[in-house]
Formats: sequence, structure tokens, C-alpha cells
Amino acid sequence: MSSASSPAAKATRLDWTFRVLGFLLLALNAFSVPLVPKIELDSSWRMALGQFFVDGRQFGPEVMFTYGPLGWTMGKTYWGGQWAGLVGWHVVQALVFTAMTYWHGYRLSGYQRLFFFAFFFVFGLSYEDASHQAMTAFAGLELIRRSSGPWRWSSLGLIALLVALSLVKFTDMMLATFLVVLAGGLEAWSKRRAVAARVPAIFLGLLVLGWVLCGQNPLNLPAYVHGSWEISQGYQDAMGLPCPTSQLVCGLTVALLVVGCVVATLFTHADRVRGSVLAAGTAAYLYINWKHGYIRADGHQVGFYYAALTVIVTAPVMLEGDWTRLQWQRHAIRTVAGLVALVGLDLTLPGLGRGALATFEAEEYRNIAFFAGREGTRGFYDAKLRGEQGSVELAKTKELAGRAPVDVLGYEQAVAIVNGFNYRARPVFQSYSAYTPYLSHLNRDYYASDRAPEIVLFKLQSIDGRLASMDDADVLRLLVHRYTYKYTEMGYTVWQRKPGPFDAAAFAPKPIRSATVRLGQRIELADLASQNLWVEIEYHFSLLGRLRRFLFRPPLVQLHITDQDGVETIHRLPQPIGRTGFMLNPIIDDLVDYMRAAGGVPKRRVRSIAIDTAPEYQRFLQEDVRVTVSSLQPSDAGLSFFKEENRSKFHMFVDAPISYQALNPPNEEMIDNRRVMIMHAPSEMIFDVPSGATELRGAYGFNPGAYTDGGRTNGANFTILWSSGGEPVLLHERFLDPVAKLGDRGLQKFSVKLPKSTGQVYLRVGPGPYGQYAFDWTAWTGIEFK
Repeated sequence: MSSASSPAAKATRLDWTFRVLGFLLLALNAFSVPLVPKIELDSSWRMALGQFFVDGRQFGPEVMFTYGPLGWTMGKTYWGGQWAGLVGWHVVQALVFTAMTYWHGYRLSGYQRLFFFAFFFVFGLSYEDASHQAMTAFAGLELIRRSSGPWRWSSLGLIALLVALSLVKFTDMMLATFLVVLAGGLEAWSKRRAVAARVPAIFLGLLVLGWVLCGQNPLNLPAYVHGSWEISQGYQDAMGLPCPTSQLVCGLTVALLVVGCVVATLFTHADRVRGSVLAAGTAAYLYINWKHGYIRADGHQVGFYYAALTVIVTAPVMLEGDWTRLQWQRHAIRTVAGLVALVGLDLTLPGLGRGALATFEAEEYRNIAFFAGREGTRGFYDAKLRGEQGSVELAKTKELAGRAPVDVLGYEQAVAIVNGFNYRARPVFQSYSAYTPYLSHLNRDYYASDRAPEIVLFKLQSIDGRLASMDDADVLRLLVHRYTYKYTEMGYTVWQRKPGPFDAAAFAPKPIRSATVRLGQRIELADLASQNLWVEIEYHFSLLGRLRRFLFRPPLVQLHITDQDGVETIHRLPQPIGRTGFMLNPIIDDLVDYMRAAGGVPKRRVRSIAIDTAPEYQRFLQEDVRVTVSSLQPSDAGLSFFKEENRSKFHMFVDAPISYQALNPPNEEMIDNRRVMIMHAPSEMIFDVPSGATELRGAYGFNPGAYTDGGRTNGANFTILWSSGGEPVLLHERFLDPVAKLGDRGLQKFSVKLPKSTGQVYLRVGPGPYGQYAFDWTAWTGIEFK
């Protein structure tokens, strides 16, 4: 017996009533309301996809992501446009997915149908990524089952569904393509060679047609496939996250049990070739969701469990076979696998399994309220958008940019969208995704070309313990040469493209030395510590490591960096990022370090590095590691950043220092109703003397807390010195002791004459007698050159 269902009595009017009500309830649960806009990582790429679609940006040469031109439908985040498209798409999607679910459910019978609908009502259509994959599997496997049979026009609808899902996400395209090829291959095996190419040809033709209807050039489709494959392959190296052992064991148990059920069904199939093709399609569906769930093993594991449960409750339809043979064994396997999967869901997201019915009820009420206009109206979303606009209003940059092209480095692209900029992103538009040489070079070539954006908003943002300079490394090294830093607004540094042609080759890394070392071997770089360095690191997996990477995820490899003070930091080193290369010296941990590397005074310089992995992972890696160190041309782009930063920090001064140091970080206070900057002794500020300046004015003193309410400073020495490169010249000196002398309390004004020459002025505060600096809360204000 190869049928999953048995003859049933004709449905009554009451049966149809409950079927229709169930259909509506399931469709209501499958509907997804739009997400509200936010200035953060996930919302940013979702909003950007919607903007790209409306702007007609070309996927492949202009946009490189694992989501296609219809990716905005799964992103479903409101960005100011596409309101009707978002709502309309998800209404149609909910109806189509529910129809596919019903069609498969009513091909089952008895308790199998009961478990099927129980799963899909409670879980199956609530997680959109998983439901897309399930519908792809349903449609593709049905095409395989129809192979070697007469053509049915409903197959055209199944192929159209596969095409629509393929245009949403690249992983859907991969699974759909594999299933379509299997369907065509089975036709050819059945000696129906004249029609073997029919399903693949229709799929390809509709895919190209859909691509064109999305406003895409058909010649760009290969570039999109290539780039998305690069991102998908690099994802497992660069984006992997470990999970607790209990969750991994639970997932492996479910995977092995489901595979066991697939294999057992294969042996009961009357047509072993047909059974093998169905088993291969089902295995591909499980494999993609296993990889997706356990590469980045956070909440993504839910997708794998949903896929496994889909196979468990749909197996008689998916796999066919004679279910009278090995019946109780296969039912036992499915039962145990289903129970373990439910445990796994709760381990991944505590409460998901136990609170499933409550979640289902909440979704139903929320969606009813949405369609009734009581909640989630467009006015509500517009208000949320205005709130985000108000939180990151870049008024100064709007005036600077006008309608000039703007890009955002980092992962907060939504800031460009909510501010209404002419957003023209580099191809790999989120920096953390430019993690292979190919992807990084795409962005590099964009920034080196005449198409480079006029204005760049930049935040140095990384994820998952990488060194900050690893993300979009080629763009980071070019930015300081092709662009001029203008100012910082709302936490974003703003850069403007320099006029004239740009020769990117002139700023390419220049190799200094290469070496092949062993894992864990330290590479000394102290002799190069004064240079700006770029490093490329290439390591390889052993045969066992490649197998592990294919079936699971690659082992974690780490970069150990030791600085000139002997301080060691450890960062993950994904294989493609190492091959791409990145800035190594000076060590960049944050934006200020990046600016220090471009003309400032670096805080940390590298002394040595080592590439290593945990002992339990060593068998997965080859021992030899190739390291190439190159020099980078220095830049002075950071100088204006520090001047601008200091102008903002020292706003109580007319003229800001170019550098400073103090015992504690400077902080604002009030003395005599004036804003002052506390520069705890011992401290120093350095100022460039403006051309033509002849006088320096200002005031200094102690914070009252230094000598009242228990404060016991023993005084401090305030000095002003001038230098043009030789020995400093003392211009002013005064010792204040506010505890002993009432006249030394409050602000003390000063005015000193300056030598008639260019130079620098040093404002220093030294501790009181015996070097005691407790309570030396010394301050300056109103520093002005005249």
C-alpha cells in the first residue's frame, strides 16, 4: 500500500463547516503583521530590502545578500513605504500556505491527520522562515511524486510557488532547485526523456520571468546566485555560535531518529529509485534546516525542530512507501523523535512548547485586532517611524548631503532610511557580512570607483567577538584615504568624499614578510610595531575538519594578540576573514582606536600574534598556517576627528586642546556658576597656538568638593608653558591651596602674553607637596587665544 490515506465517508455539511472554520483560524495564525521600524541590526537590513526593491536596485551587482528581490516580504518591516504590499503579500501567503497545509493534511487519515493538524495549528506556520521551507518541501516533493505520471496543470501552480519563494530567500532557491532537478531526473530515469526537462525548464523560465517582474535585469541573476552562495558558504565560518551540550544532544537525537525513519521508509517502497529520490529530497530539506539551526545555534534551532516535526507528521505523504510494513517500528521512531523535538523546542526557547496554545491564542487575537483596525494601523506604524526619526535626526548631515548618495558603514542602515537620505549602499551593505575575499573586494571596488557615495555615515560595529577591524576590512582601510572626516552627529561619524580621481592601488597593502607557522606558534612583530600593518592568515581544515564543516559547523579558531604592554586579547578568526585580511596594527578595539590609527596616538600596538584552537578541535585543522604581513600607507584623517571630539568635549573652552591626559577621565562640573572641565592632577592639555595669537586667557581652580564636606586637598600647582619644539618656556605659574587660603577658592582668572612665534601651549596641573593628589579635583574653563 503506497497511499497515505484510506477511503473515508463523504464529508457532511457539519464537517465542511468545521473545515472552513479551521481553515480561517489557521490562515489567521499564518498571517504576519508588519514589524515596527527600529535603528538596530535586524530591522536595518529588513528596512533596507524594502527600500532597495522600491528604488529598483539590482540584486547581484548592486545588492548582495541571501535574500532576493522579494526578501522584503519576509523582512516585513515598515520603513515608510510598501504598506499595502506588506499586508497584501502576507494575506495571500497565509491563504496559500494554509491551502497547502490542508491539502497535505487531508491526504492523511485517522490519528495521523490529527497529529498533523495539531502541529500546524500550534507551531507549523508561526515561524515564517520554517514555513517557507516547509512549503518549498511540500511543493517540490509533490512534483517528484508526479514524475513518471501524466502532466497535471496544477503542477504549474506548484512550480510558481517554488519560484515565488526562491525570489524571497536564497536558501529557498537552493532547496527548490534541488527538488526540481530531482523531479526532472526521475522523469529521465523513467525513460521519459522527452519530458524530463519540462519541470526544470518551466521552473527556470518562471524564475527569470519573476526576476524581471521584480525589476531585475535577467543578466544579473548569475551574479546574485554567485554572491549569495559566497555569503551562505562564509556564513558557517563567520557567523557560527555554539550551543549548550544538552541542546546539541537533543538536536542530534532528533536528526538521527528522523533519518532512521526516512531510511526505513525507503526500504518499504515498491519503487526503490522513486523512494530514493523522495528520501533525497526530504534529506535535503532536513539538512538545510539542520545547518541553519546549528550553525548559529541560538533561536535558529527552532527552525530545525519545526522541519523535523514537519517530516514526522507528514512522512506517509512525503515519503510514500508501504506503511503496513515495519509499521510499529516507524511509528515508534516518529513518536520518540516528536517528543524529543518538543523537549528541544523548550530547551532552545524556554516556554515555547508549554506556552504554545497561549501563543496561538494571542496571535489570533492580535491579528483579529489588526484587521478590525483596533491595533497596528498604518497611523500607528507611521508614529513609530516618526519616533525613530526623532531619535536620530541628523539635521546637520541633511544639510551637508542634500540629495547626494549616502552609505552607512556598520549595521544601522535604517538611520539613512528614516532620515530620508539618498541611500546608495555598497553591494554587501551590512559590514559584518563582507567576510570572504570576494565579498570584501566587491565593497572595495565600489568605494574605489566613480560610483562611491558622496557621504558616508560610519559606526565601527562588529559582532561575535571578532576584532573590530575584521568587518568590511577593505573598505575600512580605504575610507581614511578617499574620504575626509567632517564631524560626528548623534554617534555617527560623517565623512565626505575627496574631489578628483582616486587610485586605490596606491593604498594597497605592501607585503613585508610571510611565514608558515604551526598552530599555537607565536609570531613576533615587535620590530614592526611602529608601522600600520595588514595581515592575511590562511589555515586549512583536515579531511575530518571538512567533514565536520559539511555536517555541522567548522571548529572555532582564535587569534591571540599580545600588545606592547604584554596584554593579550583573543578574537575569533573565521577562515574567510583570515584569507581576506584585516588591519592588525595599531590594534583597533573601537572607533577611537580606528581614528588613532589614522593620525592619532595609538593606545595599543601589536607585539606578537598566534593562531590557535582548543585541544579538542586540533584534529580538525592542518598544523601549518600561512601568515603574510603587509604595510599600510598611513593617514592623517583622524586628526580632524580628535579636534572635533575635543571641541565637543571641551565646549566650555573657546579653543579646544589637540590632546590631553589626566589621572582620571575628564568630566564636567560647575564652579561659580560656570561650566568647567575637571582635569584631575596630575594632568596636561596641549594646544596649538593659532596664527597671529598674542594672548591666552581663561580661568582655573578647584571643585568645592576638594576642600569642603570632608575634602582635604593639600593644593596643586597650575603652570602654563609654551614651546616651539625646544625647551618649554614658563609663561605662568601659581600654587593654589584652597583649604588653607580662602582667596584660593573659586575660579582664578589668568591672562598671559604669548611669544611672537608659532608653537604649542601646555596647561599642566601638578599635585601638592610630597606628590599627594588625593582630592586634587582641579579644573579649567574659558580657555581662549586672542
